[in-house]
Amino acid sequence: MFVLFLYFSIFIRLRFTHPWQLQCYFLQRADASVPIIYFVERVRQGRSFITRNIKASQRGKIVFLMLASFAVIEEGHPESQWPVHFGVKGPEESVDQADILQGFADATDNPQRKQYLLDLKGDRLRSPIEMRQADPGEGPEGLSPVKWWMRARNIPKYEASFQKFLSTTARAIRNNPENEGNTAIAMMASLDHSLWFYDHEFDCRDWLLFVMDSPRVGMGRGVVYGAFYNMAGKLIAATSQEGVTHTVVVNKSASVQAVLQALQVFSGQTNKVAIDTANRWLQDFQHTPEAWITCDYLLNAPDSALPAQTFAAQTIRAKVTFDLQQVAPADRMALKQSLVGVMQRFAAGPRVVLVQTCLSLAGLALQLPDWSDPVGDMISALGQNPLLVPALLQFLTVLPEEVSGNTRIPISNDDYRLRSPQLLTDKSDEVMKLLTLYIQAPGIISTSPLDSRVTSEIQGQIFKGIRSWIACGEVDVTAFAETPLFGFCFDALGSEVLFDDAVDVICDLIHETMEIDDYMPVIERIVARLLPLRPAVSACHEDPDKMRGFCRMFAEAGETYRILIVRHPDTFFPIVDVIAECAAYDDLDIVQITFAFWYRLGQSLEKLSEVPLRFQQLYRGLMDVMVEHLQYPDDMNALTAEERDDFREFRHVMGDTLKDCCIVLGTSVCLKSAYDKAALAVNKPNISWQEIEAPLFSMRSMGAEVNPEDDEVVPLIMDLIPRLPPHPQVRYAATLVISRYTEWVDAHPQYIEFQLQYISSGFESAESEVSAAAGQAMKYLCKDCKKHLVPFLPQLHTFVSSIGQKLAQDDRIQIYEAIAYVITSMPMIEAAQALSQFALEIIGRISFKTGLTSPSADQINQTAEELEEIETMLKVVGSLGEILPPSCQGTIVDTWGVIDKLLQNQGSLRMIAERTCKLLRFALEFFTVNSEPVIPLLLERLASAFDGSAHSSYIWISGKAIRLFGNSVVPEMRSAFRRSFERISQQVFGILKLQRAEDIPDVMEDYVQFLLVMVDHAPDVLYPSPSFPDAFRVAVTALSVYHTEIVLPAVQFIRGVLQDDSLVPGAGPAPPAAFPVYATVIRGVVESQGFGLVGYLLSGLLGTFEEATAFEVVGLFRRLAQLWPQQLLTWTPAALEQLESHILTPTLKNNMVADFNLAVNEGKLDRIKAAVMGLHFAAKRNMDRSRVTAMEYTA
Repeated sequence: MFVLFLYFSIFIRLRFTHPWQLQCYFLQRADASVPIIYFVERVRQGRSFITRNIKASQRGKIVFLMLASFAVIEEGHPESQWPVHFGVKGPEESVDQADILQGFADATDNPQRKQYLLDLKGDRLRSPIEMRQADPGEGPEGLSPVKWWMRARNIPKYEASFQKFLSTTARAIRNNPENEGNTAIAMMASLDHSLWFYDHEFDCRDWLLFVMDSPRVGMGRGVVYGAFYNMAGKLIAATSQEGVTHTVVVNKSASVQAVLQALQVFSGQTNKVAIDTANRWLQDFQHTPEAWITCDYLLNAPDSALPAQTFAAQTIRAKVTFDLQQVAPADRMALKQSLVGVMQRFAAGPRVVLVQTCLSLAGLALQLPDWSDPVGDMISALGQNPLLVPALLQFLTVLPEEVSGNTRIPISNDDYRLRSPQLLTDKSDEVMKLLTLYIQAPGIISTSPLDSRVTSEIQGQIFKGIRSWIACGEVDVTAFAETPLFGFCFDALGSEVLFDDAVDVICDLIHETMEIDDYMPVIERIVARLLPLRPAVSACHEDPDKMRGFCRMFAEAGETYRILIVRHPDTFFPIVDVIAECAAYDDLDIVQITFAFWYRLGQSLEKLSEVPLRFQQLYRGLMDVMVEHLQYPDDMNALTAEERDDFREFRHVMGDTLKDCCIVLGTSVCLKSAYDKAALAVNKPNISWQEIEAPLFSMRSMGAEVNPEDDEVVPLIMDLIPRLPPHPQVRYAATLVISRYTEWVDAHPQYIEFQLQYISSGFESAESEVSAAAGQAMKYLCKDCKKHLVPFLPQLHTFVSSIGQKLAQDDRIQIYEAIAYVITSMPMIEAAQALSQFALEIIGRISFKTGLTSPSADQINQTAEELEEIETMLKVVGSLGEILPPSCQGTIVDTWGVIDKLLQNQGSLRMIAERTCKLLRFALEFFTVNSEPVIPLLLERLASAFDGSAHSSYIWISGKAIRLFGNSVVPEMRSAFRRSFERISQQVFGILKLQRAEDIPDVMEDYVQFLLVMVDHAPDVLYPSPSFPDAFRVAVTALSVYHTEIVLPAVQFIRGVLQDDSLVPGAGPAPPAAFPVYATVIRGVVESQGFGLVGYLLSGLLGTFEEATAFEVVGLFRRLAQLWPQQLLTWTPAALEQLESHILTPTLKNNMVADFNLAVNEGKLDRIKAAVMGLHFAAKRNMDRSRVTAMEYTA
C-alpha cells in the first residue's frame, strides 16, 4: 500500500495531471519500522505525459524501484468496457472479514490455531482498509478468485499494518490455501507490480469491488491479475503482479499425514517394534528432499501440534547442516525468509521450536554468502517489536556458538575464514550496543537496575547472549568494560533470578583476561568489583547455590590471576582468602571447584627459590582442611549408596590437592602434619576411628611423593602402624599405606618382616575390604621388594598352603601374583624349581577332580580357580628361555596329561573351557619350543572339545598354537594344522546352517582370527583344503556383523588372500611348485564370490565400518582392480543398484562407478581410494547427524 501512498504523493505535487500508470519492482525486503528515503528523478516532462523514476533506499541499499506515469485528461477519447456479471452480494449483505475470522476461531478447539486466527482478526480491525467477502464460492478447477468489497476507513495516519493491503494479492496465487488440499506454494517473493487507472473520479471511501485471480504459476514464477470496479460495475483500475514461487506438491497422505501418523506412534504405542519402525521411518524421511516443504508446512500450519512442530524444526535444523545442497541456490534466500517468519510466529515459544529455528538460521548465515548482513537483518526483523525481542536474543545467543562450534557444517576452511568475521567479529560492537540498549530499556532506574519493566527473563537472555559472544572470543573485553553491561553483570549478583547468569558472564569475562599484561586496566576493574563481594560470600553460607556461584567466580579469578597473586600478594591475596573460605565449606561439590586453583597456584609457587611464609601458612591451612574433609561421617548408613560412592570418589580427588600441598610445603612437612594428627588421635581416649583413618588416607594419597631415602618421617609412620587400633577401617587404611610405600620399604628392608606379618594377619579379618587390601599390599610388597623377599619364599609357601584355601579367590590370586614376582628375581634354576613346586601342587589338586564325570558346581568352580592361579603365575613369570632347566623339561608332558583329561571329561563346561584356554596361552609362551611334542595332541583335543561344545575359546587357542609353531616344517606338525583347520571349519559351517552370524559373534570373531593365522602362517594348509571356499564365504559373511573385532580381521584375511604371492607371475627367483595350484584356487573362489564380496564391502562402507576398516577396504578394491578389472566394473554397478540407502544418491553412485572406470581403464588407482573413502565419509556424516529420536519429539 505504500506504493499507492507514494504514487499519490507525487500526484499531489504535480497537481495538473492525473495518475495513469505505475510499474514497481521489489529488489530487497524492506522493514516497515525503519525510515525509507525516496529519490525522485524526472524522466519525461511532456505536454501530455509526465514520467518519474523513484528509488527507495533503506540502510544505504536500494530496496525498491518504481516508474510512475501521469497524463493530462483530454476530452473526446473513446470509452468502452466488457460487460461484467459477478452475481455477488452487495457490501451491506456481505460478511466482514473480521467476523469470518472470529467464526473460524470459535469453531476450532486448537488453542494455537485459535490464537492465530484472533491475531489475524486484530490485524484486520486495525487495517485502514475495510474488507467484506463478496463471494466465498470457488471458480473452475478448485481455484478461488478473490472477490472482496473494500473501502478506506477514516484513519488519522498510515500504520505499518496498512502495508498489508497488497498481501491479499499474494493469497490469490495459492491454490485454495485454507483447504486440506495437496498443492502449496512456499517461499514466495514479489518481483514486480503494475497498476493502470481508467477513471479519476472514484472515491476510495466508497465501496469498491476487487476481483483478482492467478491464471498461471510456472517456471518458478506466478502471475496475478486484478481489477477494481465501482458500485455501478465500472472498471476504474487494473493490476498485475509477478512473484517468484517455490512450488511443491505436498501429498498429505504420503508426507505430512505420514509424518503425523509416525509421530502419533510415540504417544499411543508401547510396542517397541512399532516405535522402532516409526523412528526409522522418520529418520529416513528426514534425509529426503521432500522433508523441506513438509516441515515448512508443519511449522506454518496453525493447527500443528507440538510434536509435529518440534520434529519439523529439528529436521530443518539438521537439513540446513547436512542437506542444504538439496535446496536450489535461487531458493535459499526464500528459505531464510520462511525461517524468519517461523521465528516471528514462535517468538513466545515453544522454546524447542524457537531454538531449533535459530540454529537453522545460524547455519544458513554461515553457508549463504549472498546473505550480506544476517545480524543486521535479524535485528531489523525482530528487534523493534518487544514481543519479538526474546526471539532475537535467542538467535544472537546461538549464532556465535553455531558458527564457532558446529564443525559438521560443510564449509571449506577458506570460506569459513572469510565468513566467520563477517558474522561475528564485524558485528560484535553492534550486538553489544544493542544488548546495552535493551538492558537499559525504559523502567530501569539507577538505584536499582533490576527493578524494571524489562523482565528478568529478557535480562537473563541478554546475559546468555553476552556470554556466548565473549566465549567465542569476539568481544573486546577492554571496550566491554567501558559499557554499562560490565556494571550490570556485577549488579545482577544481587538478583535471585539473574545470579547464575551473571556468574557465568563474569567467569567468562575473567577467563578472557588471561593475558594479564594486555588487560591490566580491565583486571583492575574486575578485581575492584570482586573484592567488595567478600561479605556477601560470608553471609550466604546457608545458601549453597549462591556459595557455588561466588566460589566459581573467585576460583576463576584465582586461576587466571595466579601470577599477580604471587607477584602482588598485598593487592590480590584477598581473592585467595575467599577461595580458602570456599575450600573449607561443608558442601564437597563446592570444595572441588577450588582444586584446580590450588594446583595451578602450586605450580607457580614451585618455580620460586623460596615459598613466601604467607603462602606456606595458606597451604598448611589447606592441608588441615583437606584432612578434615577426608573424615567419614559418623553414620555412613545415613547416606544413600550413590552418596557413599560420591564421597569415596571425592576422597581420591582430594588426594591430588594433598599432593599440591607437598609441592609447596615439601613432602616431609605434609607427611609430618598427617603423622602428628594420627599420633595425636591414637593417644586420645575415646577417639573416633574417623579421626585416625583420615590422616592415614592422606598419607596413602601422598605416597607417590615420598622420597625412598627419607629417614625422618616415614620411619615414624611405620612405627605408628603397630600402635593403631584394630578397627577394620583403620586396619584397611594402614594396610593400604604399606602398599603405597613399598618402594621406600625396598630401600629399608628391615621393615619387611614386620610388614609381611601385618599384611598376612589382614587375610584373617572378617571384613572383605581388609582382606582385599592385604592382597594388594602383598602384591606390591613382593613386586617392589622381590629381591629381599626370596628368603621369605618358604614362609609364603607355608602361608598359602595353610590358609590359601580359606581366602576369597581375588585375594588368593593376589598372593600367587606376589609369589610369582619373588620367583622372577631368583636365578633360573631356583626359579624353575620354585615355580614347579607351586604349580605342581595346584595341578595335583586339579588332577584329583579331572576323573569326575559329574563334578559338583563347587568342584567345577574350584578347578576353574586353580587353573586361574597357575595362569596368574605364568603370566608374571613370562618365560625362562627356550632352554629350560631339567626340573621343568618334563613338566609340560605331565601337565598336559592332566589338562587333556580335564578337557575330555569337563571340556563342554564353559567355565572350564575358558580358564583352560587362558592357561594354555601362557603355558605355550612359557614352554615355547619345549611344548612342540604335545602340539599335535593339543590341537586334536581342542578340535574335539570344540566339536562337543561349540565354545569359541577352543578356536582362539588353536590359532595361538598354530601362530607359535607356524614355521615348523615337521610333517606331523603340518598334518596337525590341516586336521585342526578342517575339523574346526566343518563345525563352524554346521553352526552357521542353524544360526545367523550376528547371533554367534564370539564364534565369528575367533574363527576369522583363526583364518587370519592360517593365511599368514599356514597357506600351504589353507588353499589346498576343500574347506577353503566355504571358509572364504564365512569371512565375507562376517563383513555384515556389526562388530569391529570381527569385521576388521575378516577384511584383513580377505586382503591377505588377494595379495598372496601366488597371484603375481614370477614372484621371487624360485616360486614354490604349489603356487599355480594356490592361484587357481584363489581365482576360482574370488570369481565365484566376488559379487557378494563387493556388495558386503559397499554395504559396510555405508553402514558400520570404522575408519581403519575403510582404509583396509581401499586396499581390497585396489587389488580387485588390478587382478579382476573387468569383473569389478561389472560387480560394482550391480551391487550399488541392490543397496537401499538414502545416503547412496544417484550422484554418489555415478561418481563411484566413474572413479572405478578411471582406475581400471586408465590405471588411475588413486581414484579407488577417493571413491571408497568418499562413500565412507558420506556414511560417517550421516551417522554424525544429530537426529533426535522420535521419543524426543513428544517432549
